[in-house]
Amino acid sequence: MALYLLTGPQSNRIGYYRMSVGSASEDLGLTPSACTKLFCSVTKAFGWEWDSEARVIWVRSWWKWNTPEAANNLKGAIKDYYDVPTSPLSDGFLRELQPVAEALGVVVPNPSRTPLEPLSNPSRTQDQDQDQDQYVPAVPAVDDGFDAFWKSYPKKRDKGHAAKCWTKMKPSPNLQATILASIAVQRTWLDWTKDGGQFIPYPASWLNGQGWANEETTTAPVRPPRGDPMPPGAKRPCQECGAEFAPQRYDDGSAMRIFSCPACQEHARA
Repeated sequence: MALYLLTGPQSNRIGYYRMSVGSASEDLGLTPSACTKLFCSVTKAFGWEWDSEARVIWVRSWWKWNTPEAANNLKGAIKDYYDVPTSPLSDGFLRELQPVAEALGVVVPNPSRTPLEPLSNPSRTQDQDQDQDQYVPAVPAVDDGFDAFWKSYPKKRDKGHAAKCWTKMKPSPNLQATILASIAVQRTWLDWTKDGGQFIPYPASWLNGQGWANEETTTAPVRPPRGDPMPPGAKRPCQECGAEFAPQRYDDGSAMRIFSCPACQEHARA
């Protein structure tokens, strides 16, 4: 879990990011309850901060192990801050970032602004203005097919991560058509319909795993035996005379529920 939080698909370049425990459970192959328990254990052990309301995690030891080598590296990394929802953890994160940024002559973002809002520092340099203008949030263009995917996919969770995956994939028109057709088929599968859709993968996980190539695994229903299950050649005692006899069997190999031997049956019919 610790390695996943440091290097997994949800992490970023600053150790302060939005975290979905549901996506983590799918990525790690754990049940949601087991993943939550492990997540809480790891964050507590390492002293990392977790805002459950905004679902934001702060890896407090991040800069100790990931000190940027140059100002441009840090400027690029700080852009990840604008993707993170507003959280009370922001002030502490920016305070710990301050000495790292000052050492490289980089301006720290204003903690009072909202994510994706431009910095309103009148003293920033022309280079900083250019960096800010070049920043484009990881939300795909309206006409790149993502809206159609999102509308079609039945589980509307973690749209931001799904959008990033889509932007990274840059699916061609043919692949987009394949994806939409696959969703139309897979949403009828048992795994996607049972328990209110609980087992439908998160959209980002489905895209990362090329879910459009999945095939449904079906198991033929097991029919109960028509008669009594008895080993081949086994006999049962006649309830009339006590003599053992081999009962007739059905096509599935089970024994017919006949408890009189053939002789007693014949005698009863006479």
